[in-house]
This record gives sequence, structure tokens and C-alpha cells, in this order.
Amino acid sequence: MAVLLGTSDGIYRISSIPFENGPLEHTLESVSVRRLQTFRGTRGVFAATDEGLFRSTDGGHAWTDLAVPGNASVWSVLGTDDGALFAGTDGPRLYRSIDDGNRWVELEGFRDLPSIGRWESPGDRNRARLRSLSSPPGHSAHIVAGVEVGGLHVSTDGDETWVDRRREGPDDVHRVVALSPEAYVLAAGYFDLTLEHLDQGHALALGGLHRTTDCGRSWRRLDRTNDFAYVLNFHLQAGRLCFEGARNSPPTWRAEGVDARCFESPNLGRTIVERERDREPPDLMVAWCSYNDTLLAGTSWHGAGEAPSRPGRVLRDTGASYEEVGTVPANVRALATAD
Repeated sequence: MAVLLGTSDGIYRISSIPFENGPLEHTLESVSVRRLQTFRGTRGVFAATDEGLFRSTDGGHAWTDLAVPGNASVWSVLGTDDGALFAGTDGPRLYRSIDDGNRWVELEGFRDLPSIGRWESPGDRNRARLRSLSSPPGHSAHIVAGVEVGGLHVSTDGDETWVDRRREGPDDVHRVVALSPEAYVLAAGYFDLTLEHLDQGHALALGGLHRTTDCGRSWRRLDRTNDFAYVLNFHLQAGRLCFEGARNSPPTWRAEGVDARCFESPNLGRTIVERERDREPPDLMVAWCSYNDTLLAGTSWHGAGEAPSRPGRVLRDTGASYEEVGTVPANVRALATAD
């Protein structure tokens, strides 16, 4: 089994852990990777990048551009149990393919959501990002879309119509996972658009991890006492929830360093404890995958668009802490395994 590292400089493939002195293949170059994912209903590994959506069917050695329309940056990818593929881009726009990625159709109903005129991204007031897509297992017609910055939106009828849930939950959605048609877990950042109608710009949102059990009508924050609440991602498997939160957002990381803490819950957020790990150099765990019954994590250490100055790291959970098992010359933003 190989491990694929999605970074700010493409995809690296490693065939053993640790890998500091072992083979390190740079199999997709000159792209910035946002997601690496596999799905039960489709073959291969998918990479959402700033140059489009790519797929590998040979364990990460070679990658094919699936030609999502518009030459847009792809921020999210979803494969549903019925074999359909979805790609979320900046703009934001949502595309679907029902023929294994050969042809794509834009889902124009997504652009009809009432709040779309008020969405924006942290770097561009005119260009929000469809940053996360999810579907509950066994419910292919149920799609959950998270917009940075623009909130959560839900379709339950195969993407024909959408329900705008922006006002009920966090605006700054980084990732959402649908556990069932009613229950979702969401990671949030610090942008808040609730003061837009007062022409006062952005309020400071609380960030953190949130859970809904009523399809996004109401939300409960899981890490209520956490000051390290800028959460880019989380790992969720069999009720175990792992995440790391930063005190500040990425623009401050290069000048001030990443002030972050590691957290874990064995019971889907009902109780959360802080985990120890090596914090030198300062970085933030933003990606995870299971590898041979152990948990691997990848770290980032500066904001998007900034030049690399030190390696990104891959860490292994030892139970007591996290130990470094190798480095790559870029931010590690996504992890996946491939046969």
C-alpha cells in the first residue's frame, strides 16, 4: 500500500513509512492540491487542485485531467454511491458527471440559492469557493455543499432543488461530512457575514467544530471552550474525531508562526481532550489517513500563495504522541492511500 501526499506543489507518492531516506516520487507537479479522496461507487483516487480535477487509477503513479468546465480551481470532489461525480469550484459553481468524468454538466439550481449574492472568499469579494461536498452513505440524492464564505446548502432530490441554510449555521465553511441525512459535522473558520446588511464588513466568527442533527436547521458547537478554533479540517472514523485548531488565521502564520493545539474525541465530540505532539517547528495538522492500522497526519505551516521556506511534515500517531516519519518540500494539504 502506498501513501499519496497532496501538497502545495503537487502530489508525492511514498511506498513505505518512515520515508525520510526512502523513495519519494513526485507524480503530479506544479499544482496546488486541496483534496485527495476515494469513493465506494467510483474507481481511482481523485485530486481537487487549482488546475482542475485529476484522477489516478494506477495507485497514484499517473494522473488524468478530467476536464471540469470553465478552467476553474476545483476545491471539492464527491463520488456518490450511484457512481455520479461532483466537482465544486470557485465562483462558486457545481458540476456533475454521470459517465465516469467524461462529460460534465453544471447544476444551475445551485446558482439560484437566495444568499448567493452575498457570498465571498477571504481573498476576493467576488469569488467564493465551494470548498466541501458530502453525501450520507446510502443516500445518493442527498448532497451537502459548504461554501467559503457563504454557509451550508442542502439538496435532497438529486440536485434539482436546494435549501439555503446559510443563516442557521457558520458562514466560513471549510469542511462538512454528512453522517446521515440529518446529522452533519462541520469545520469553520473566522469569517462571518452576518453584519453585511449593516455595511460594517465582516464580524469575527467563532470558528470551531459544529454538529447538526436536523439537516442544518440548528447547530451545536462541539469545542465550546476551545480558543484554538480556526479549524481547516478533521478526521472522523468509527466515532473517533481528530482535529487541530489554530489561534489565528493563515495570514498571520508566516510572520507569527502557527499557534495551534491538537484535539481528539473518542465519541463524536461528546467529550474532547487535548493531545500532546511535537510543536517544533510550529505547524498545523490539516490532513489525515489510516495506513496499516495507524493514523498519519500531514502539516501546513504558511498561508496560501506564499513561497515555501521549510518542509511540510508527515506525522504518525503513536498513541502517546505524534512522531515525524518524513518530510516533503511543501505544505501537506491532503493524504490518501492507494493500492
